[in-house]
Order: sequence, then structure tokens, then C-alpha cells
Amino acid sequence: MSFASGPAPAAVAITDLKATLAEHEAHSAVAELIQDFLGTSDGSALSAAELSAELLASALADPLVDALGVDALKLEGSTQLAPSCNSDFPTNPTCNYPKFPDHSVPFGPAPAPNPPIASDCICGSPWVADTAARMMADLPAPAKMFAKDAFHDVADVHPFHLPHIFNDCPEGPDAKCVLNSTSLTMPVVKAGDLWPSALASRPLSAFELRSKLKSKEAYWSKAGVAGAGGSLDQNMSLCADINRAALQWAVEHAETGVAKRFAAKGEPLVIVDDQKATIGATGPEWIKDELVFSRVADSTSPTGTRVEVQSWMFVVGNANDGNVPWFLPAGMHYCNSVAVVSCFTWSLLVRCLCCCYCRHAFLQHCCNWC
Repeated sequence: MSFASGPAPAAVAITDLKATLAEHEAHSAVAELIQDFLGTSDGSALSAAELSAELLASALADPLVDALGVDALKLEGSTQLAPSCNSDFPTNPTCNYPKFPDHSVPFGPAPAPNPPIASDCICGSPWVADTAARMMADLPAPAKMFAKDAFHDVADVHPFHLPHIFNDCPEGPDAKCVLNSTSLTMPVVKAGDLWPSALASRPLSAFELRSKLKSKEAYWSKAGVAGAGGSLDQNMSLCADINRAALQWAVEHAETGVAKRFAAKGEPLVIVDDQKATIGATGPEWIKDELVFSRVADSTSPTGTRVEVQSWMFVVGNANDGNVPWFLPAGMHYCNSVAVVSCFTWSLLVRCLCCCYCRHAFLQHCCNWC
């Protein structure tokens, strides 16, 4: 309530966090920004460029904005930064994403985008390629792997898009043998029930990253690691662990004082174990299943509640060690990944700081909610 004046409504007084700015300090900061927008005190007006420069300097002076607006969005592969590429019709030479299986149902593949997508498009999600796929593989040393990710609708069959491992290590685990793999991600762009849905207020990040990954069994089998088997993927925390890593990234990249304030005053975001997606009349229900966000009572929470986040997992067995025709999917583990930016925004901004940082245009979507 550092922006508004007067006594808070009863519901706000009970549930809102205590402001870190005094009312007069918040009013002064907002007044300065309004003055700059309308014109300076001597009657002259700032140019659009000067005002933008002031806003940008104010935002970049805060490490939170840098992490939220740049690092986290880049990790997600957010299309807020640039359009997403189409790996079927590559235009960005840095992507180097190999197609698999490069087959379609009748009547063939979709036509090429017209006009072509810009060459600075986003290849896929670095978070999925560098963190999620690596965590799913969980290869013991000296075995190694790397992955490339691409953005596509997970239901697309014009052509099919499936994760794949393109080589193996016939001599067994060897530091010189690196598995070359791909993943496939569909950013689900929506607000969700716990986020503001108005266009001006909705979060910048995707609601979730719906990812097709190669299974742990498939990676171990291709690397020649002893113990490869279907039981490796029956662990109900594999997707959850990836989501815990996203939340941990947010905590570790927060300014120390902000993290402490959230721990003391914020509503906890808790990652719970995965649930198995089922097979429906039209195929795997995972294709449509979304992350589940549930607010539950918690007497140990500063707010009296916590929000639990649950992913769905869908596993395809690694038949014949993955050596099967393209139309027989094998060795896959599908996950719903929470976007890093969502963790960062929820944990460190929305519930703690947005009312104190409204002068930062970068965080306007948070401020509007407050």
C-alpha cells in the first residue's frame, strides 16, 4: 500500500505485505516520474529519448531487473526478446538443430513461413537444453552429453518432432565420446489462474515449458552406462527436480535483502512430485496436460498458505535400446517445466517488491497487479 493513500481495505490489511517504503517516499518517487513524463519543473519537457534513458538507467541500476529482464528471459528462450525460430525452415545459422524424424502424416509438411523468420530468432530454450536435458540424462562421469532445443507445438505432425540421440559410445562411458541429442519444447503462453490475466498486467514469461526429452534410460543405454533400464524413469521426481532447479536459480540470483524478505514475508512456492499422465482416446494426455498450481493451507508459511507446483510425466520405454523405425517412438520422458522467469517473478517480485519498484517500467506488469 505504499502507492495508495489512506487506510487499507480490510482484506488488504490482512493479506498484504508491509511496504518497505514510507508512503511519502513512494509518492515522491512516483511524482518525480510523472513530472518527467509531463514536463520538468521549469516548464521544459524531456524528450522521449531522455525519458526512456532515465527509465532504463533506473531499471538497470537494480540487479533484480537485470536478472528478470535479461538473464531469466534468455534462459527461458522468451519470445518477448525475439521471435522463435522454426527448425524445419532454419534461418538462424547458430541453431544447427538436426531434424528428427523429418516425416509427416498426409498431406506432408507445413509450408515454409512467409516471409521467412528473422535470422536473429530464438532457437529454443537454453534452460531445457542446458539444464533440463542434462538433469534428465544424469550421466555418471566420464560420460558426457549435450542437447539442442527447438520450439514447436508438441502436437504437430506436419512434420513430427521428437527428441533424439544421434550417436552412441560403443566402448562404454568415455570422456572422448559425447552424446549428441535434441529436445523439443512448446512454450505455453498464458497467465494461469494465479497470475493477472489483463493484457497490461500478465507476466512476461511463459506459463510453462512443455518439453519432450530423451529418457534417462535412453541416455544411459547410448552411453554404455551399466544399469540402464526402464526403472530409471519411474522416479516421480525427475521433472520435479528440474523445476526445483528453476526455483533455486531464482533464489540464488536474488539480491540478498530481497531473498531474506521473501523468506520472512512471502508465500512459498513448493515443487511437489510428478504425476503420471495417461493415454486417452486421442493419444497421450500429456500433450494437453498443464502444470498444476494449487494453493493450500500451511500454518508454517508467513502468509498462511503455500502454492504447490506439480508436473505431469509421460514415459515411452526404450524398446530395443532405441533402435527402432522412426514411427515407433522409444526412449522418451516428457515433462512440464516451470519457466525460470515465473519462479523469479513469483518468489522475488510479485509477492514482495512490486509496490516498491513501480518506478521501473520493466516491472509494470507486477505493479499493475499490486
